[in-house]
Amino acid sequence: FVIGMVANINYEKGVERFLNVANSVNANSADCYFVIVGNVFESQRKYYQKLQDLCFELNIDNICFVQNCYDIRPILNRVDVYVCSSLQESSPVAVWEAISMGKPIVSADVGDVPLYVKNHVNGYIESFEGFDAFSDRILSLKSDRKKCEEFGKKSRMIAISQLDISNISKKQIKAYHSILDSRNRE
Repeated sequence: FVIGMVANINYEKGVERFLNVANSVNANSADCYFVIVGNVFESQRKYYQKLQDLCFELNIDNICFVQNCYDIRPILNRVDVYVCSSLQESSPVAVWEAISMGKPIVSADVGDVPLYVKNHVNGYIESFEGFDAFSDRILSLKSDRKKCEEFGKKSRMIAISQLDISNISKKQIKAYHSILDSRNRE
């Protein structure tokens, strides 16, 4: 069972949170694997080393950091559950990509995530008060493969109906017309 996230390696993306969730999941299940896809920029080398040290301290040896990956689709294709553990976001593209790939989502309540991740429909949104709530959600999806599959299908449906480029274009045009109409009324 593969749990993944895509994020540049920096504090705001909640990578430490993800590692602590991994530790909590590992305490309750022996057959999970974690992957973090994201570059480590020079300014974040010390933070990356801190993350490596935390993996060692927590004895997390079932994790892989993947850098310089410009096409995440093959990796997301292998992920069973996508996690967003960010401290803050506006509109996280990586979450939208995971939704479009038909993945169930377990996410912190950040930014626009609640617009497209519906609790108990295509994933779970949790306040980040502790790691156990996140790990419980992941483990519930692991133990109920049917629900995991169903959430993934719902994610794909949401992506098609709300995130597809033709729908986004229509929304953008509608917004422009609305702005023009309001200016014309002035």
